Amino acid sequence: MQKFNRVFVLVIDSLGIGEMPDSEKFGDEATIIIKDKQAPQQAEVSFSSSTIEIGENTTATVKHKDMESGVNIENCKYIFSTNNVKLLTTDIKWNNATYFNTSTQTSSDATTSTNKITLNSTTEGNYYLHILTEDKAGNKTTMVSASTVTIAQANNAQ
Repeated sequence: MQKFNRVFVLVIDSLGIGEMPDSEKFGDEATIIIKDKQAPQQAEVSFSSSTIEIGENTTATVKHKDMESGVNIENCKYIFSTNNVKLLTTDIKWNNATYFNTSTQTSSDATTSTNKITLNSTTEGNYYLHILTEDKAGNKTTMVSASTVTIAQANNAQ
């Protein structure tokens, strides 16, 4: 039998699989875990025109804000409709909503994203803008605009 002069011990600590449920007790939380459990603030909305004719556009400026983990603009959505009832974050109507994206952004920083979107409709009515804001931790909040956009038939002067 051969005698060895040295022994090497290699300790492998979880191989990067993430924190354990009790890791906080031992000061061993993963640094990439976002502990933000607070919903984003409600979006702020303003319209360039409050009355337009069918076929015309209005621009909405939407300011999303989250003071904890920041806004995840790619998961934020909007619906332009005649419904003035605030939708829940889990409402199935969000499945067909339009996503905001970085191409509609006019400004952004660590906690805020301001977007301009073009809105119109082919049907008369008073329209509200529903906004779903999601932060980088996955928390969501919804709001419906307090002001409306009235869309009316074009007045054809004779």
